[in-house]
Amino acid sequence: MTLPIQIAPMLATLSEPFDDPDFLFEIKWDGLRCIAFIEGERQRLQSRNFKEFTPRFPEFATLGSTIDAKEAVLDGEIVTFYQGKPNFLRLQPRVHARTPARIENGVREAPAVFVTFDLLHLNGQSLMELPFEKRRARLAEIAHPSETLQVSEVTPGQGRALFEAAKGLSLEGIVGKAAYGRYLPGKRSSLWKKVKVLQKEPFIICGFTTNPSGRKDLSSLAIGGLVGGSIVYFGLVGAGLSQHEIDRLLTVLAPIAMPKSPFATPPRLPMPIQWVKPHWVCEVEYLELTGDAHLRHPLYRGLRTDLTPNDCIKG
Repeated sequence: MTLPIQIAPMLATLSEPFDDPDFLFEIKWDGLRCIAFIEGERQRLQSRNFKEFTPRFPEFATLGSTIDAKEAVLDGEIVTFYQGKPNFLRLQPRVHARTPARIENGVREAPAVFVTFDLLHLNGQSLMELPFEKRRARLAEIAHPSETLQVSEVTPGQGRALFEAAKGLSLEGIVGKAAYGRYLPGKRSSLWKKVKVLQKEPFIICGFTTNPSGRKDLSSLAIGGLVGGSIVYFGLVGAGLSQHEIDRLLTVLAPIAMPKSPFATPPRLPMPIQWVKPHWVCEVEYLELTGDAHLRHPLYRGLRTDLTPNDCIKG
């Protein structure tokens, strides 16, 4: 049996922290999802959306030597670390590197590690119909950790304790996987449940965008916070906005529309925006701040009528 050309990775559903004796829990690695196809000394790295980025990570050229198998397909994440913790910001330039010079610089400045958590094929046989605990056991048998390969550790049953540990270390979260579950390529299944460590803070609403090809009334909010007495732009938030909430926001924002941006340094946006007086405050849930001080994966959680812009001090 030859290795498949592509495999769509299995996806997890969102969940609150939980314990379950039928689940194995592991850290949610803040990296780039990758399916690694290994055939002897050759390897192919496939992204979640089927793009190949093997040339961008030359440090994985010897990945096959860390696997005790002639052929194997591993599921995992490409991760860069900073001060012992996964750091997605260090990985981003590597994903976009194209020239040999930039690729070489990326290897030197932000070396990557392939953290594997599943074994899908082994020596000509598909393992995807096997329970996860058996696939995981086979993976532990054939994978030899090195500078470029790590095997994600699992904790049986105790998801809440692992989540609190991940939260204490400011990690992205955890994933719980049903020990009895088979691998479902391309499917989002409750056999895998991700629990994210998120931050929640109030931000000032400074404007709202419209989308000519989508939501023409309000597509996202431009939000800011007080830094040194000035309002600084922290990004756009559109996720979490129902039509009911959009109608409510337009009712309170339309009367305070103004032509000038309230931000100290107005952002350059590729879509139309209506600025508003910095009066209303909303609560936003997010994963972390990016290197340019924008919110990563922001989610609107509602207006905070009990707060004022002076409650949104960020630095």
